[in-house]
Order: sequence, then structure tokens, then C-alpha cells
Amino acid sequence: MRSATNQQDQPETRRLQLDLRRKDKALAEAVAMLNASKKIQA
Repeated sequence: MRSATNQQDQPETRRLQLDLRRKDKALAEAVAMLNASKKIQA
């Protein structure tokens, strides 16, 4: 029973991991842009 549940959760886990990676990259890009903006203003 446990392996069947695990197999069902795998696609969702993968989707969540990819979503988290995408959001992490977007956050890193936003931080980089903010830092660049602050450097330009200084």
C-alpha cells in the first residue's frame, strides 16, 4: 500500500520541486536587480 501512495505522490513532488526551483530563481533575479538598482543610485 505504501509504495502505491508513494508512486502517486511522485509527479506532484516533482512538480512542486520544479515550481520551487523556478520561484527561487525568480527571487534571486529580483534580489540581483534590486542590488544593481541600489548601486546605480549610490
